[in-house]
Amino acid sequence: MELDSAIDQPSDIARKSGLEETVKARASAHRWLARREYAVQEMRARLIACGYCESLVEQTLGDLMDENYLSDERYIEMLLRARVQSGFGPVRVYKDAARFGLEDLLQRQVEESIVDWREVATIAHNKRYRGEMPHDYNMWCKQARFLQSRGFNTDQVRFVLGDATCG
Repeated sequence: MELDSAIDQPSDIARKSGLEETVKARASAHRWLARREYAVQEMRARLIACGYCESLVEQTLGDLMDENYLSDERYIEMLLRARVQSGFGPVRVYKDAARFGLEDLLQRQVEESIVDWREVATIAHNKRYRGEMPHDYNMWCKQARFLQSRGFNTDQVRFVLGDATCG
């Protein structure tokens, strides 16, 4: 009888440690999701970085998506809203979404949300330069570089600053 219990004990330990790892992985994911939304690929990378095995990570991600705790659609909504409020343009937002391969979801979200990028560019410019328009070519270039670094395209920059030759 003692021999049988000694044989069963390692499998019980393995089963308990597997269950403990599952609980730990879910707890970590829930803790992160309580702070903000995550893309599936981003959550996968975080869980793997914490040392969880690939099969456990995939199981955890599947469970979180089935329970609607993890959603790429919600992540894209959050990303778009946060970037627009921070004064970033479409080029920057698409670049951020591309990090996780979510450009198609972002494209649909942008079409549904009707973001006026010219207005966002104007607000970003006014916040940085307090509404001061460029009075010479060098100042126009400086302000244009600022807007382009925030992710606005040439049309949006020209809308805000006007034509460089008119200043």
